[in-house]
Amino acid sequence: MRVRVGILITVLTAAGFVQAATPAGDAGIALYARHQLEVTYPDATGPGAAVLIARGDKVLFKGARGAASVERREALKADDVFGVGSITKQFVAAGVLKLAEEHKLSLDDPISVFIKDYPSGEKITLRQLLNHTSGIKNYTDIKSVVEGSIRKEASTKEVVDSFKREPLNFRPGSSFEYSNSGYVLLGAVIESVTKEPWYVYVENTLFRPSGMSHTGYAESPKEASQIVSGYTTEKGKVMPATYMSMSWAHAAAGMASSLDDLLRWNLMLHNGHLLSPRYYNLMITPLNAPKEDTGYGLGMSVERIGALSAYGHSGVVNGFEACMFHIPGPEITVEVLENNDGGAAGSDPCLLVKRLAIAVIASSGP
Repeated sequence: MRVRVGILITVLTAAGFVQAATPAGDAGIALYARHQLEVTYPDATGPGAAVLIARGDKVLFKGARGAASVERREALKADDVFGVGSITKQFVAAGVLKLAEEHKLSLDDPISVFIKDYPSGEKITLRQLLNHTSGIKNYTDIKSVVEGSIRKEASTKEVVDSFKREPLNFRPGSSFEYSNSGYVLLGAVIESVTKEPWYVYVENTLFRPSGMSHTGYAESPKEASQIVSGYTTEKGKVMPATYMSMSWAHAAAGMASSLDDLLRWNLMLHNGHLLSPRYYNLMITPLNAPKEDTGYGLGMSVERIGALSAYGHSGVVNGFEACMFHIPGPEITVEVLENNDGGAAGSDPCLLVKRLAIAVIASSGP
């Protein structure tokens, strides 16, 4: 499992994104988006992407290019379901914040409250898991996990056991280092509090009330049957992605979703329908605020697109890359879901998201 952190993507200037005249109006945005889709994914017979642009709940563009199955020559559709990798972290973070809001846990609780035998668990808080300051080694960097274990279905305990004995990379709270392990532990915390699988809690508490009928745990038979084929690119050759059990992706990257469902998610989350203002603000506030206004909050990448603050996440998991950002104020949402983890034609979904968002901002005028 490879995960791209949104905060590591370089934000380009408006001039760097928009190469021609600014698209005029909504029709111009749709034409521009279609052109960008064709340029970014020139091979319509290979893996590609689905793209959505919206202002509020009005969809300005939704389209797809490429193959859902290269072998069967099936075209991608804009309603298809994709693995979304670390976008999963937003769902899990919101789930934990919901439990905090309901006074079922505190963000400053140590891990040891929920996982009694976790080494140094009394020194590491849930907040540190959420914002990647725990110091816990990233289990997807452990060779024995990546080269063997991930092909077999695993329980939460087995995934936790794969990294729990690793030494901490730094003193908890003293530094930032992106770690999938922290979100596996958050999944375990959800299970300890709710007495049900982490993904069942997230689905029932967040997805179903939001009308997200095509979002769920990618390991479940129902979800797995809907997901398009995933591919990888090595030395210019496209091939089926290496199989991994999504039980290993777990609460770090184990969900699948669609463009429409992710739009619902963004609108519900950023318009106050999922979390109270207090916990929403905690989620979107970067770790280093108020000194800087970009960085990583709680399951949330905070960036600048043009002159505006944008909130989102990116993700990579075997066979898939994804990126989405939402810009409050003009209420712009842009999403890109790819069924290739090798970057089809050298693409980067977050660069395409930002290029399209800049065009929408520019077309909207002052």
